[in-house]
Amino acid sequence: MKTQQLTIYTRPTCLDCQDLKLFLNENNVAYLLKEVATGSQEEEELIALTGNRIVPTLHFQPKGLFKKAQLFTGFAANRQAIIKLLTLA
Repeated sequence: MKTQQLTIYTRPTCLDCQDLKLFLNENNVAYLLKEVATGSQEEEELIALTGNRIVPTLHFQPKGLFKKAQLFTGFAANRQAIIKLLTLA
């Protein structure tokens, strides 16, 4: 994952978020954590990025010009695509 930065948006009470963080930590995946609270700057960033407040949201930002960012909302529903993107399979 050297060619991209991963930012995750989570809430402390979200079980899917906890599963995501556990998965990333167990697989030694570096990420920037944004804990979303109602009315917070992180929530505003999430809304600007996705148009909603749904967590967990994963934002993969490739390094380099002309590369497109990828967004995933939900860990369980997107687990296989996330694993493939992280090349952990």
